[in-house]
Amino acid sequence: MLDLYINEGKSLEEVMEWFKTNQNFTPSKRAFQTQIKRWNFPPKHVPAHSDTALVDRVRQLWAQNVSQKNMLLALHEEGFQTITERELTRIRDREGLKLRTASVKPHMCTSSQADPMKEKGPSNAYDATCALTHAGKPCDAIDCHARVDESSPIVPELPSKSELDEEVLLKRRAWHQRLEEESQERLEKRTRRRRTKEYAGLPPDPPAPPRFPSETTLEEAKVILQLDKSTYASLRSKFEDICQQNNVLKKTEAGHDKWNALKHQLIDESPNIQHHFQVLDQQLLNHNFLALEMICNDVTKKLRTMKKTVTIADAKNVLSINPEEGRQIKAAFHRILRADHFTSKLEAGPEHWAELKQQWINEIPLLQEILAPGEADPDHAKKVKAMEHLCRDVMKRLRDSQTREAKRQQLGEHAEEGASPQLTGNATPSRPYATPAIPQAITTASALSPPKP
Repeated sequence: MLDLYINEGKSLEEVMEWFKTNQNFTPSKRAFQTQIKRWNFPPKHVPAHSDTALVDRVRQLWAQNVSQKNMLLALHEEGFQTITERELTRIRDREGLKLRTASVKPHMCTSSQADPMKEKGPSNAYDATCALTHAGKPCDAIDCHARVDESSPIVPELPSKSELDEEVLLKRRAWHQRLEEESQERLEKRTRRRRTKEYAGLPPDPPAPPRFPSETTLEEAKVILQLDKSTYASLRSKFEDICQQNNVLKKTEAGHDKWNALKHQLIDESPNIQHHFQVLDQQLLNHNFLALEMICNDVTKKLRTMKKTVTIADAKNVLSINPEEGRQIKAAFHRILRADHFTSKLEAGPEHWAELKQQWINEIPLLQEILAPGEADPDHAKKVKAMEHLCRDVMKRLRDSQTREAKRQQLGEHAEEGASPQLTGNATPSRPYATPAIPQAITTASALSPPKP
């Protein structure tokens, strides 16, 4: 039975069938299980976490910021064929190899000595920060919560802007006034597009029809061509394939004739939009071509940026930091930005942005060690760029959390008043016109294409 069940790897049902066929022996399944336990058969299934080589390799991949999906593929290619996604997750949980952590509330922050179940290691971002910062001693909940992963929507109370130094406030007001003056001057000279939403503390411009083709938004283009979510995604996917087949990444590089040919090919392959380009009204036809032009330009822009996109994992690998170290240094910068009431790089100004980054470096010994070689390091420029990428990620998460907080606060206020809320925040305001009329001055622009003969 040992040979059948263990050495040959047969299931218990197969073993029972073998005894029934060859030995005319038919005890119950429970009887077989009892005997297997009594004879101390070795376990048929060896848990994945007991494989030292597998655990070491998972730890290496985690240190390289490899995602769960790619980690599983790499393990299968390297010969660990039997490991499943669930087993990989269990290994990472058992070893504390977290790729990301869940948000927790401040009162959940406890030292490792307070709970004997946590002696094996931190179970969340709070405990990890406390263990590293306080070495197991009781900590201040609010101060520790400021170091938790910046994706947490729960934030500590900070001083209001009115409590900041008067010198800082005056400097910010002066910079903001300069931005407003430059923005208005560029608008009057027609050297910038209209703002459809708040940007860098500057209010959106009054709603108005586009003055020139580049001011037509993608939302307006979808309305003009009557595209819903699925047809819009399908249209973009088709044009992306067309551009890749023809090695086109930019309109100016393709040339006017080739670009128009690509757009007409897209129309021929998209029956759901063909009727928009068979109308007799020339102005409406130009209007529809303009909407298609905006979508096609955005697709090629995405193709260009896809090749230059640096992921957070790439940035961490350039800096040679693992996911836990990345969470700690990003959380520290998040705390600095919140304490500074930071909103955006443009509103803060380049000088203040540089000061915040230097403060961040001064507070993190790991960053000082990474940048210590200076210009003598051939990868110094890459490391500086990677740090900037991490900063932008923290800044984005900070803005997202501020938007969520503003919306929650607005919902609470309207709930108390018994009125239906109309959220504002950073959401794009709806324009009072669905399909804006295109001025005659721009209907003959080079962006517009005549109908295909």
